[in-house]
Amino acid sequence: MEAANVLQTVSVMPRKHFPRGLSESALQSLPERGDVFEPDGIIPEGPFSGKKVDTHVVRSLKLLSLSEAAPYHPEPGDRLVANFRHNDHWWIARIPDDAVQDVIFQQELAPPGRYPNGHAQIRFTMKPGKEITLIPQVPGDCQDASPIKDIIFSADGNRPKGVSGMACPLKGIEQAIVAYLLMSLDQKCKIMTENGKLHKVNQFKLPLSDEAEQEVLKTALHMGTRGGMHEMFNFLTRNCTTQAITVLDDSLNYGFISEVLSRITWNGSPNAIPFYLFERGLLNGRAMIPDLEREMRSNEPQLGAWPQFGAQPNVSTR
Repeated sequence: MEAANVLQTVSVMPRKHFPRGLSESALQSLPERGDVFEPDGIIPEGPFSGKKVDTHVVRSLKLLSLSEAAPYHPEPGDRLVANFRHNDHWWIARIPDDAVQDVIFQQELAPPGRYPNGHAQIRFTMKPGKEITLIPQVPGDCQDASPIKDIIFSADGNRPKGVSGMACPLKGIEQAIVAYLLMSLDQKCKIMTENGKLHKVNQFKLPLSDEAEQEVLKTALHMGTRGGMHEMFNFLTRNCTTQAITVLDDSLNYGFISEVLSRITWNGSPNAIPFYLFERGLLNGRAMIPDLEREMRSNEPQLGAWPQFGAQPNVSTR
């Protein structure tokens, strides 16, 4: 999509909401095109083929090209990502260069009797002074947004609105499309909260070098942009856990033994996340940090102040 087709952030936005780097005159120069980054959300195959998921609430992220990002005047090294979810609104997220402070693999455990009973996702925390800033994606949507310090990436299966679970168990294991979600931690906590209680979320702070941490985020953004909303969710080969683990595998070099183990093991169960991290050399005795609920209600220090493990000798970027 060329720059002329990029959406407008309207001139009536209060001055305190002007995105960094965009003057009032620059805002006025953007064409008014509506929410141009909304995907069609049409399921291409399976029992719901041709039906649409609710793209008002779920979308894959989209890393903007240079021409798409140009109207927003990004700083050198900035990445602009559309379809970022925060405060129940869609935003264009401005991610500074070299922004990631910590990479935390999360294992969400649903209450007993729920389907699915687990979920995998990757949390990224930002360095001080490198927080993510938000540009309203929809013209006229001038919601306030403070800089974002914590974000969540995940690959979720989505069926048509009103359909949940394995609606047609006899019609195969591909019934939904994958949405590669990128959202604030606050937004994700809303989703993971039922009856006022946050789900149990185990957290594993990965022992990576700064270079490796930046590479993991880069890989996640490219996976989501490449996949869009055109891939079928598969309970065995393409689910939340396989895709989160693939982000790590495509970013990191674990060394010979761990590489072999990672390639011969099925990586599709959220309940086995600690094992998957262990066989990749990413789980040691200090990798597991307080679960998310404990972290949020305690006075624990910022993640960056917790013990730093440094890069494992056999883990590097690809």
